[in-house]
Amino acid sequence: MIRLWFLKLKVLWRSEHIWAFYMGLFILYLSKFVFFIDELPVTIPLYGLFMSTMTLVILNSPKRYHMVHMIRLTNWNPIRRTLQSWLFSFFCTLPASTLLFFTVHEIFKDTPVYLLVFVIFGLSYFAISFAFVISLLPFKMAILCSVSVYMLLTLMHGYKLESVRYVAPTLNFMYPDYPDMINMLSIFFLGILMLAIYCWRGVDWPRRQKKILLFILMIIASTYIAVPLGQIWNGRHLANQPYQKVQVNNIVVQYKGIPHTIATRYGQVVSDIFDELNEHKINPNITQIIITRLDHVPKGTQLEHILKLEEKTLYIEPYSNKFYEFNYGYNIIRDMLELSETDHQIGLQITQSLISKNKHHFFDSLQRRGLNETYE
Repeated sequence: MIRLWFLKLKVLWRSEHIWAFYMGLFILYLSKFVFFIDELPVTIPLYGLFMSTMTLVILNSPKRYHMVHMIRLTNWNPIRRTLQSWLFSFFCTLPASTLLFFTVHEIFKDTPVYLLVFVIFGLSYFAISFAFVISLLPFKMAILCSVSVYMLLTLMHGYKLESVRYVAPTLNFMYPDYPDMINMLSIFFLGILMLAIYCWRGVDWPRRQKKILLFILMIIASTYIAVPLGQIWNGRHLANQPYQKVQVNNIVVQYKGIPHTIATRYGQVVSDIFDELNEHKINPNITQIIITRLDHVPKGTQLEHILKLEEKTLYIEPYSNKFYEFNYGYNIIRDMLELSETDHQIGLQITQSLISKNKHHFFDSLQRRGLNETYE
């Protein structure tokens, strides 16, 4: 394996593609000095594009440099050969992953490193596996397909990605502090499915073994489809379940579809805002909070504003993990002040006070994010 890897590296080193790849990647990384920090997440799918393109170049090099027969002379099983190629591609795309890490670490400075590595690996895993399946197409067509997919992910950056939750490898970059494990599970099975399709169509197999591989492929596809179907069933089951309760100061929080810690977190941040409003002689007159996790992406104003006030009850309806985080994610101060019809200047004072006191350590990054300057 080591000798074959060295041979491939020598071939790639002499290719103009590898230099174009690293030059383009370096320019992409330097773009972080041009964009504002709030605009940097839009560039994340482009790192995936570079990873997929590099993998396509690696997979196409045996044909381009007439190495196909040399590789076939190895005694490796086709599946082992595929996995070796995947690992080699992962090794060659590490520069892109590394630069992506520095970029997202700049965006999410307070996020633990292991979570950033986790979501970056998810994108790398998808990008390489995706390149394997589209490598079955002619090279130029595969490049066009790759560019189209990542441009689409760039255009859909934000809440729109929730509507393609089961195929979006960049979704967790919206909220790395609270990664969506259903999304990660879907991407994991999707990656296996794409590799299985590559093995089935792109590798020479005896007829009998090809039928067995097709059967395995169908099992993997069924498992992947079972993830969203399971979520649909879970959503319907959850709708019939009673609300759980937790008391936060003088506020009763009823919740379902979210963890107990998140329900408590909502209760605490709302309580902190109430304390500030009371100091300015503003009484929101809210006695309870009802939190319901939605299993669909809402339309209209609810896309970004998940709070509703009816009489003395505050309704919170998150549909994304992005709403669990109040630094990079959801500006709950803005919406609470809007519901209480607070004057703009008073609202700024309340925002500044919440940041400076930071009772429950929810707003550590708000000054850096600029949310202390406005709540619009």
